[in-house]
Amino acid sequence: MAQLSQARLAEQSLAQVAHTVSRLFLGIVEAGHREMMLLLERSDPLTLPIQERRLADANAAVQDLQAGRIVGRVVLNASAETTSAL
Repeated sequence: MAQLSQARLAEQSLAQVAHTVSRLFLGIVEAGHREMMLLLERSDPLTLPIQERRLADANAAVQDLQAGRIVGRVVLNASAETTSAL
């Protein structure tokens, strides 16, 4: 009988821990969402820098993206002869 009550107690404790962890995670997600919304309210999300590159420079653009050298967006243009900022 004592083993059965210990098993039930352990099961209840595990359920309480799972409930606490899930509520903590939800709180973190909600806080992150609030922070993101405040950031969007304070800034204009459409002011990202846009670079135009020739289609022939697509590989270099991907390499720059992977290396973190691109801030904003890069548009590949099949008819562009020069690299310029929009």
